[in-house]
Amino acid sequence: MGKLRQREHDPRPRQHCPTRMATDLSRLLRSRAFCLESASGTAMQRVAANLQAVGGAVDPEAAAWIGLGPPPPGRPSISLGDEVGTLGPRSFGFLNNVDGVAPLAAPIPERPRRGGVALVVPRRDALPELVPLLLRRRMGLSWLISVGDGDPADVLRFLAADPATSGVLLALGRGSRAATLHGVLGSKQAALLELPGIGTSREGMLCRAVARRAGVPLVSELEAWLAHGSMYDVAARPARGRAAVVVLGAGADLVAAEAQRARLPPPHVLEPDDPALEAALAQLSLNADVVLLCGDPEDTVRLTPPRPTLRVDPSRPEQLRALMQAVAQRAPAPADSKPVQVRPDRERLHGLLTDLPPPLYADGHMVLDEPLSDHDTKRLLRAYGVRVSRQAPANTVTAAQRVAAQIGLPVVLVPAGDVEEVACRTTGDLKRQATLLLQRAPHILVREWFPESPRVRLVVVQERGLGPVLRIDEEAALVPLLRGEARELAEGLAATYDVDPRGLADMLAQISSVATEHTVTLDLQLHVSDAPAVVAASGTLRRPAP
Repeated sequence: MGKLRQREHDPRPRQHCPTRMATDLSRLLRSRAFCLESASGTAMQRVAANLQAVGGAVDPEAAAWIGLGPPPPGRPSISLGDEVGTLGPRSFGFLNNVDGVAPLAAPIPERPRRGGVALVVPRRDALPELVPLLLRRRMGLSWLISVGDGDPADVLRFLAADPATSGVLLALGRGSRAATLHGVLGSKQAALLELPGIGTSREGMLCRAVARRAGVPLVSELEAWLAHGSMYDVAARPARGRAAVVVLGAGADLVAAEAQRARLPPPHVLEPDDPALEAALAQLSLNADVVLLCGDPEDTVRLTPPRPTLRVDPSRPEQLRALMQAVAQRAPAPADSKPVQVRPDRERLHGLLTDLPPPLYADGHMVLDEPLSDHDTKRLLRAYGVRVSRQAPANTVTAAQRVAAQIGLPVVLVPAGDVEEVACRTTGDLKRQATLLLQRAPHILVREWFPESPRVRLVVVQERGLGPVLRIDEEAALVPLLRGEARELAEGLAATYDVDPRGLADMLAQISSVATEHTVTLDLQLHVSDAPAVVAASGTLRRPAP
């Protein structure tokens, strides 16, 4: 087989060369004048009205074009219809709140406060009306950009270089692609919103894996998404989880309960009319990265603690809960950002590779992909310490009895070339079933018995633009797994099946090491328990090119 190939883990984002689309996007977003396809239709009338009321100009000679039909070739464009544009299809435009330009086909009751949060969203019907929502939250905005059903990756690159933007809220839409988000996420603090229908798709699962690798929180609730935006607005992510919770007036019991749930310190209760209120706030801020100020907006808006301050009304418990959960979310520990690595048993590994059949040749070319049987796949996994079902072939009833004695009853018999499994709980069952199966198969596999449930499927596949990806149950992760990722996946699975996560975390690390050192695809069936095991397996190993 030749020397085994070790792929190095490089945590740095990949560099992307500027494309024509990225150049057009920058020209579009920095434009102040726009050519409208026509002034008729509700969407076009709203764009024209917003340009006039907030900022920008309508100019038939402008390079930037907005319309419902096919965009003119070679011009940066916003496609409000089904055609593909620089933004779109089905974009509703953008709001440049830095310069005050609003080619937006959505309501703008008034211009939002200028701030450091950028929103990147899909089509208009995927979310509530955003500008009124941000006005009610008093959130400072730098950009609101609708990519419609298009890919948001180039917009994220633009915002990564934008000095006015300190944080990004991205809502995943139909055009979101994990391969293009990989390497773009993580350049600035960001939070992802998984819209209904996206999370259950294959692409949604891969996007979660990319977000997990980038250390970017991914949420499914609008309140949780906006809570992260509130933190980015004040540039207040407590790196060490140090937060001071302060309650002005009523609501202390509710705030205390939510703080305990989020594992934040108990709140300090102050009175709004206390003459020493400002001094007390300053004292409480000394050992905090952020102050969470809970009270009536009329009381909290006039206070300016020396630390970044998040204000919330306790009469809105959903907002309070989401904000506390966002504040309590801490950055990964340095050790969690290191790849898991398990050293193989080189003797076992060499034995497997030596026993593989000689490579095949087709039309003078070596066939690189070598299909692995259940037995050989388990040998490969076993070399990395993965617990697999004990098994051995037998071509006579006596040999089957001998293997079963070593494994211990009950056992499972599997005829050669078949997937049928026959459970044998007694010696009599074993003799009878082995006799019947050997009449139609040259040999049988005698395998350790495991309960039918709980079992989950784990696959390792090569994904274009991402490399090897491990998928288990409804989750996915990039390979090589990081320590924090292995623990997070194991804890989620363990909570579902009520088992100890440590055995699962170790197994995920071992399987990740197999996929890291070899170009391999795997399809495994795991028995989930405190000591998990691979019950059935298949795979394909790619030989090194000659």
